Amino acid sequence: RGLPSSLLGQVPNGMLVYGSYEVYKREIHERFPDLSPNQVRLMAALLGDATGSVWLAPFERTKQSVQAGLFTSIRASLKSVVSERGILGLYSGFKAQVIRDLAFHAIQLPLYDSIKDARLTQVHRQRLSESPHAEKRTDLRPIESMVC
Repeated sequence: RGLPSSLLGQVPNGMLVYGSYEVYKREIHERFPDLSPNQVRLMAALLGDATGSVWLAPFERTKQSVQAGLFTSIRASLKSVVSERGILGLYSGFKAQVIRDLAFHAIQLPLYDSIKDARLTQVHRQRLSESPHAEKRTDLRPIESMVC
C-alpha cells in the first residue's frame, strides 16, 4: 500500500536533493569563500534536503494515509485532503518530515563527498604511477561515483 505514491515522491526527491546539493555547494563556496569544505557541505546538505522536501511532502502525506488505511487509493487521499484543507493541507507534517530527513542528509551527503574525494586521490595516485605527467582529474566518472 502506498508504493506508487512513494515512488512518485522518492525518485524526484532524490534527484532534487542531490542535484540542488551540488548547486548549493558551488554557490555557498563562491559567496562564502572563508567557510571550510565541511561547513559548505553541511550547509548545502541542509538546503538540498529542504529543497527535496518541498516535492516529497505531499507524497509522504498521501502514502502514509493510504498505508494507515484511511483511504483506499492515492487519488482518494489527495481529493479528500485538498477538498478539506486546500493544497496546503498536503504539507501537513512538513516540519516533522524535514527534521526527520535533515539529520540523515546532513551526514549522508558530506560523507559521500568525502568518500568521492578519497577515491579521486586514489585514482590520481594510480594515474601518476602509470604516467608521471598525468593531469589530476577533478571529478569521478559516473560509474566511479556510483561505487562510492
